[in-house]
Amino acid sequence: METAKSCQESPDLSCYTEEKQDARAFLRERFLRCISGFVGTPCELTTLENSQLKAEYNGMDIDGQDIFLKNLVTPMCNLKFALVRTTDVINMHLPCVKINLSESEELNEN
Repeated sequence: METAKSCQESPDLSCYTEEKQDARAFLRERFLRCISGFVGTPCELTTLENSQLKAEYNGMDIDGQDIFLKNLVTPMCNLKFALVRTTDVINMHLPCVKINLSESEELNEN
């Protein structure tokens, strides 16, 4: 059974059409704007060790490998700043964020 290769694995450049690249850039920009809207909000994390952590979400690295946290509360100690690997996290809960409709309309115009 043959599996489909991703664009990164394929030597064929047809999957890198300008339309697809524009769509990927658009979705990535939306994702980054959304994620940056959570900065400063409280979050709860569950780790692979089943520890429940509470902190203030402060961002994520460009590759999505690490989560930057502020005022992290763990079962063992409290840390003013922390960097948590996403591979160590089972679940991260962020509260719902209300979006101002005027901001949303500005995003659609750009």
